[in-house]
Amino acid sequence: MNYKYKIGDQVVVTRIDDAFYFAQAKYQVGSKGTIEKRNTWENKPTYGIMFENGQCWSAKEHWIKPANMLIMCE
Repeated sequence: MNYKYKIGDQVVVTRIDDAFYFAQAKYQVGSKGTIEKRNTWENKPTYGIMFENGQCWSAKEHWIKPANMLIMCE
């Protein structure tokens, strides 16, 4: 499985498009956290994320983006 993110990466949730997978999770679009583990769901990458509220929940790869995107201009 090819994963876009590695353990320790800081990410932010940018979308949630699967109510069944999301279920009772306690995060929302804009929530930030740190990736703690990598998993799969329906043969697609997912991540266990420790959010800033101290709770760990899973999110699909296409739901998250890097939290600290840095653009360098010269």
